[in-house]
Amino acid sequence: MAHRPFVQERSSHRPARFAQRVKEELAQMIPGELRDPRLAGLGFLTITSVTITPDLKHCTILFALMGDEGRAKDVTEGLNAAAGFLRKQLMHKLDTKITPQLLFRHDKGLTNTLEINSLLHQISLEPKSGSDDSNE
Repeated sequence: MAHRPFVQERSSHRPARFAQRVKEELAQMIPGELRDPRLAGLGFLTITSVTITPDLKHCTILFALMGDEGRAKDVTEGLNAAAGFLRKQLMHKLDTKITPQLLFRHDKGLTNTLEINSLLHQISLEPKSGSDDSNE
């Protein structure tokens, strides 16, 4: 049997599983445990994605706001200000040796998708012009 030096090692599923656990815990903690005035009165905040580095030391959390897009900057600052508190809470709830540093970012993908769909709907409702330019 020959040595195969260029075979890639299987990637671990651990970061993905850990990211899912972090997402579930944060989804419960953010609306219930944070008292920052920048986060008061939020209508609908959804954690869309959690990405964790393979060493489990850094975590990026993407969130979307429905109806409160104008407050995205304040909400991002509020969540990042609360990152230390959330990390400490995660330490207790996850009971792991390593708890990642948290970085929150606003996910504009959902907003952009809704805006594009709205524009496409408007275009489809516009009456078609009666003149045909192909007969010139």
